[in-house]
Amino acid sequence: MGKAPLAVRQYSIEDMPAVKLCYARSARPMDGALDRGDYIWDRVFAPRTGAMTGYVVEDASQPGGIGGYVFLRLKPPAGPGRYEVHVTDLVA
Repeated sequence: MGKAPLAVRQYSIEDMPAVKLCYARSARPMDGALDRGDYIWDRVFAPRTGAMTGYVVEDASQPGGIGGYVFLRLKPPAGPGRYEVHVTDLVA
């Protein structure tokens, strides 16, 4: 029997502690991953190129209830039906 599908929803500021916990959980076993402070997190949410939209994957089995997330921005189309997707951070 498979796992139940996970819900994806838009990030809200109340998710910040759980997102940081999710990042720390994924970064801990990787060589070279940063222990992020406020400056780095600000750059994830609002880089110099403009504010990002965030989405979180709810997963009750994970500490904090967030199993993954993405922060991205869609750049207006350069041509018919084409968008550029700019991602500043992703944990899956």
